[in-house]
Amino acid sequence: MTGRSRRGAAISTWGRIETVTRQLELCAVRAGESVVLVADANADPALIDLFTIGVHRHGADATGLVVHPDAADAPGRPFDTGPAAAAVAAADLVVDLTGRAAAAVPVSDHLRILTVDLADAADLDRLVVHPGLPRHVERAQELLRSTGSLVLSSMAGTMLDVGLTDAICTADPGVAAEPGDRARWPGGIVWAAPRADIVNGSIVLMPGDLLVEADHVVRSPVRLEIGGGRITEILGDTADADLVRHALEGLDPDDAARIAGVGLGLACAKRSVGPTAHRTLVGLPLTGGRCSLALTGDPDGPATPLTICLGATSMTADQIELVIGGDLVGVVEPDVYELAACG
Repeated sequence: MTGRSRRGAAISTWGRIETVTRQLELCAVRAGESVVLVADANADPALIDLFTIGVHRHGADATGLVVHPDAADAPGRPFDTGPAAAAVAAADLVVDLTGRAAAAVPVSDHLRILTVDLADAADLDRLVVHPGLPRHVERAQELLRSTGSLVLSSMAGTMLDVGLTDAICTADPGVAAEPGDRARWPGGIVWAAPRADIVNGSIVLMPGDLLVEADHVVRSPVRLEIGGGRITEILGDTADADLVRHALEGLDPDDAARIAGVGLGLACAKRSVGPTAHRTLVGLPLTGGRCSLALTGDPDGPATPLTICLGATSMTADQIELVIGGDLVGVVEPDVYELAACG
C-alpha cells in the first residue's frame, strides 16, 4: 500500500511538472532567457520547485526573489532598488507566485509578467494547458465586443436578457508570450460588463451551481428576479437562499446588488478522481461551459464581488449559440486535440 501511494505521488508530481513546462512553453520561455520567480515567505516550496524545474527544462535561467507578503500593497517599492530591482530589470519573464506582487513590478515594454493564481494552481492535476485556449478566448472576446445582447437560459427556468451594446469586454488567456504582456494563470474566462438598464429576467440557481467567494455548492433551487441590472427579489425559504441574501447584504446593505459582469468559462479541465470537490471549487468558473455572474454593491465601496457560477445553463450572443446546457458549442467549442488532452 505504501508503494502504491508513493508511486501515485510520483506520477502526480511528474504530471504537474509537465503542466508547468507546457505553460512556460506557451509563454515563449526559451534557452538563454532570464526568468525571475517572485515568492513570499508563505509560498509553497513545492510550487517554487515546479516552476524552477520547468524553467530549467527550457534551458532558461531561474532566479528566486522573496518579497514581503504585503508587497502588493506598496506598488513599486519591492522592486525600486537593490538586487530585486536589478533582477527584474534584467529579466525576460517574471512569474509571480504570490498571486499579487506583480502589481508592484514596474511596467516595461520588454518584460513579460505571469501571475499565478494560487487558489486555482493548487489543483494542477486538473489543469489542461493547450495552445487552443488563447485562440478560443480571443474569438469569444471579439464576439462579445460585437454583440448587442446575450441571453442566458436553462430548463430550470433561467431567462435573462443582457444588453451588451458598448459593453467593456475583458479576457485573460493566461499566457504572457509577447513583450509587455501581463497575464494570470490559469486563464480562460471572458467577462462583459453589461448595460445596467438592460439586464432583466430571472436566474434559477440549481444544485451544483456555485457561490464562489462563499466556497459553497448550491443544494436547493433559489430564484433571483432581476430588473434594471439589480436583483430585486430572492425567492426561496432554504439555507441556500438565506446564504445569497447574507452575501448580498454584505456587499451593499442598503440596496440590492447590481450585476457588474457576465462571464463565460472556456478552459478544459481533467476530470476529478476521488474526494476533490472542495479543492477544485475555486477553479470551476474557468471551466468550459460555465456561465458566471459577478455582483457587486456600491461602486464606491469594496470591490470584492459575489460570483455566481451556473452549470447547466445556455448562452446565446445575438442568437449565436455559445453554450447549450453547459457545453461549449460553435466558435468557442474545444477541438478534438484539446478534448483529448483532458484525458
